[in-house]
Amino acid sequence: MKMPAVKVRKGKCKRRIGRILDLAGHRGDAFFCASIDGVEVGGIAIASDEEFDQVRAVEVVPEAQRKGVGTALYTAAAKRACAAGKLLRSDEDRSDLDEAFWRKQRQKGRATAIFQGGADESIELEESGVDLDDVNPDNYEKSDYVYSLKKCGKLDLSGLRRRGR
Repeated sequence: MKMPAVKVRKGKCKRRIGRILDLAGHRGDAFFCASIDGVEVGGIAIASDEEFDQVRAVEVVPEAQRKGVGTALYTAAAKRACAAGKLLRSDEDRSDLDEAFWRKQRQKGRATAIFQGGADESIELEESGVDLDDVNPDNYEKSDYVYSLKKCGKLDLSGLRRRGR
């Protein structure tokens, strides 16, 4: 079955998704809104600092989940971060769907886990010979770490393989 075309535009969503993000108190420095056939189905809020753009919230209506909407939103956010010379980072308060997305990015070598103890804890683990890519997030609470994309470049965060691979 062919996936529906997801269109992402910069700016806040105006209808259902915008109300959900506003009611939940999600604020950000940048927003993207996704639609399918002209109907708003998802949104993402991004907070920026000097080093990273961090996802503050992602909302996708239930009927549009598993259709590439979240991936399209994350891709738009990652491209924005990269254009500013930054990397995209997850929020520590991730839904199960967000966690699954980031774990897939990590399995594909696109993202790494960064421990909330900060760089010191991550450096401590690395210096003890632990490869952060090998640390099993199942041994920690989600709030103990965030994910970060490893690099910018040709950004395709989908699970689909391109022809010719």
